[in-house]
Amino acid sequence: YMPHGLDIDTEGNIWVTDVGLHQVMKFPSGETKASLVLGEKFVPGSGPGQFCKPTATQVAASGVVFVADGYCNSRVSVFDSDGQHLHDIEGDWKVVHSLALYEQEDMLCVADREGRQVECVGAGLRAPQFRGQTSAKLSGLGRIYGIAGRGTALIAVSGKGSFYDPPVRGLTIDLAEIGRAHV
Repeated sequence: YMPHGLDIDTEGNIWVTDVGLHQVMKFPSGETKASLVLGEKFVPGSGPGQFCKPTATQVAASGVVFVADGYCNSRVSVFDSDGQHLHDIEGDWKVVHSLALYEQEDMLCVADREGRQVECVGAGLRAPQFRGQTSAKLSGLGRIYGIAGRGTALIAVSGKGSFYDPPVRGLTIDLAEIGRAHV
């Protein structure tokens, strides 16, 4: 209906967020029918298992799914591999627009587009006591629309929001150089 985000997990499944349907869909590689659908079609909400314009996903090797429930709820909803809601990770975010999962470090980076920051928090995969705890906060980057992680690099793409924002650009930030905490 209105796809917004796309992710491919380690098993080759394609994950699509749809801001119009308020849903997240998992498509096995080569298939056109979703094998898992999260959220209720055309029903925005803020309860467990509900979304209001979800924007992005990241999937751990264990199958745990992180959903950026960005435009209305400004949270990250977490599900098990069967689609059962586990919990939410909340922060002082305005629009959770993109995610990058650093599984080895048990860290999830959240692009807060309207807050003009990227915040990296404990993902809680191996150390649930650190879930949501901030390990790095990057500001002054402008409106970050998308992020991806590779090794210790955080790749970000910014967009123009106002006259005061930095120019549109691609950024590569070495998280190892900013003193991030290891969880």
